[in-house]
Amino acid sequence: MANRAYLYSLDSDDFNNPVNWERPSQNDTPYYDSRWNIPYAWFFLFSPFDVKLVDVFFENSHWQETKFFAHKASALKRFAARKPLLLKMVTSPFGFEAILDHFAETIALRLGNCLFMDPSEVFSGFIPETDEENFAHCKHILRQLEAENVRVEDVKAVIGYYSDFDSQDEMSFRMNSIGATYA
Repeated sequence: MANRAYLYSLDSDDFNNPVNWERPSQNDTPYYDSRWNIPYAWFFLFSPFDVKLVDVFFENSHWQETKFFAHKASALKRFAARKPLLLKMVTSPFGFEAILDHFAETIALRLGNCLFMDPSEVFSGFIPETDEENFAHCKHILRQLEAENVRVEDVKAVIGYYSDFDSQDEMSFRMNSIGATYA
C-alpha cells in the first residue's frame, strides 16, 4: 500500500455518508492523489471548520478518521486568497505559480460542488498518532493559515509534519506540492 491521500469533488454535501468517502477510481470520479504525504497546496483549500472526525464502521469495528470537506466554490476562493503565502513558502525552478493555477483550474472544472480530502491512509503511517491527534494537528494547521500576520516559517513548520518541501526534480516537486491527477 502506498499510503495515499485523495482529493476529489462530488455533488453530495453529506460528509457523514460513508459512500462519499469511498476511494475514487480512475473509472468514475476524477481525483488527485499523493503517496506517503499530503501535498501542501491541499491544506490551502480548507478552513478549520472543514476538518471533521468521521465515524467508520467495518464489520464489528468502529473508529474515527480525520477527513476534510468544503464547498468547492469557497475552497477555490480561499485557495486564491492564500496563494501569495504559498508562493512565499516555496522557491522552485519549476514554474510553481503556473502549477498552482493549473491545479485550481482542474479542480474548478471537475464535476461536483463539494470538495473532499481523505488523508486516512497517510495518517495510518504516523502510528502511534491517533485520529484525534491528527484531527487536532490539522485544525492547528488550518488555524495558522487563517491567522492575521501569519509567518511563512510557522506555516511551513506545521504543514511540514505531513508534507515534504524538499524536491530534487520536477516530478517529485509536483507530487509534494499538488499530487498526481487522474481523470
